Amino acid sequence: MLTIISPQKYLHQAGLTPIERQVLNDKEIATAESFSLEKRQNEWLTTRVCAKMAALQYHATITGSPISLSPREIYISNNQTGRPELDGTLTQELQSTDLSISHGAGFGLALIADSRCGIDIQEPRDSIIRVRDKFCTPEEEELLHHTLGELPERHYLTLLWTAKEAGKKALSHMRMPGFGELILTDLEPHTGGWAIHFLVSTRQFQGYPATLTVAAELYDGYSISICLSGELINA
Repeated sequence: MLTIISPQKYLHQAGLTPIERQVLNDKEIATAESFSLEKRQNEWLTTRVCAKMAALQYHATITGSPISLSPREIYISNNQTGRPELDGTLTQELQSTDLSISHGAGFGLALIADSRCGIDIQEPRDSIIRVRDKFCTPEEEELLHHTLGELPERHYLTLLWTAKEAGKKALSHMRMPGFGELILTDLEPHTGGWAIHFLVSTRQFQGYPATLTVAAELYDGYSISICLSGELINA
């Protein structure tokens, strides 16, 4: 998880770092700078840095030793469904991993796991109350209020939003589901946050798992959700 950084700030910091330890290569910096909107430049660059740092940490965690590759040799590409994935020169440990990225609330973050995964971050804002019909049914809101009623409405609605977004990303290698296809069934406290359980509708697509669980928490006031779909060994 990193604070959003601009290409200019990144280049300044990279200039103080040996090239073998620099994270982005020249092509990636050029791509970031090619976007017309500054916000898009910053978000694209920051999530690539997050993804590469997550890859280095993942490799070190499961092997017990630092990676021998330069981060500049690792690329983040998009597959046919639009999901981000690690590409370029990869170690054996990284070749079968899944990647999810997110940006929001002034931060970028990335998750790498050996199962399908999804991650999302949002800052609770009052505007989410106006659009709740797009992602939250009356039954789901009643359950949220009953379980998380001590929180402001914008907070528990944002928790549901990020949980569904993380779940959608974890399932998107098959087909990106809609918000309505993840049906909230239960919430329970879990390690400083909540385990949020969903029934997955198979009306539109038969390949989804029957249920999905997302871990969600409020971190410094921001809602962060993580979903790991399938049998997990490392993340």
